[in-house]
Amino acid sequence: MISRLFSRAAAPYWVMFGIAMGIRIVHQLLVSRADPMYGFLLQGGDNYTYDRWANEIAQQFWLGWDRIPFFHGPLYPYFLSLIYLRFGHLHDPAAWTQRLLGAVSVVLIFYLARRIFGKKAGWFAGLAAALCPLSLFYEGELLVETLLVFLHLSTLCLFIEAAARKTWKWWIFCGFMMGLCCVCRPNALLLVPFAACWIGLAAEGSWKKRGLAALVFAMMATVVIA
Repeated sequence: MISRLFSRAAAPYWVMFGIAMGIRIVHQLLVSRADPMYGFLLQGGDNYTYDRWANEIAQQFWLGWDRIPFFHGPLYPYFLSLIYLRFGHLHDPAAWTQRLLGAVSVVLIFYLARRIFGKKAGWFAGLAAALCPLSLFYEGELLVETLLVFLHLSTLCLFIEAAARKTWKWWIFCGFMMGLCCVCRPNALLLVPFAACWIGLAAEGSWKKRGLAALVFAMMATVVIA
């Protein structure tokens, strides 16, 4: 598996990652030095809420703020708290981590477009994603969007691979990632029944086996959410 990451077939993906990461390094350096609002958290805003929540979790390594039930999807504050736990309560490490996630998301877009529409479409989609100004903006902010886009793209990649392999292991992986998407942004729950129906159609075998594949997917997503 590791050898495939450094094979000739993987070279276009590394090139795309290098382009995306290079753009993000330049953007991060420019913004951190020239933007007077860099790292500013407006009290009452979502970024302020995520920052305070993540800092509470990093100190207690549990729920923080006694948030039961959660007002926001809890995955991003826990993700952010791991960065705070390792690097301290600083904006820069979180921003650089999100830049890395953003570059990986560009590679995932490149993969999806290349796999579905061909090589030319892959390069066009990848370069467009690498240069997207909205992505560059959100990656520098303490907001859920960067992690959410990464998770949704990862889930789509898994769905495509699962449709090709048609094994139980891949349906379980899809359910796990779908559950993470829901924990990150709860309105992703609306996608679960549609995804389960798609799995029922994409799976092989009798209708009983197809229904069981959809059920396994839905149960795995439910376990992650719970």
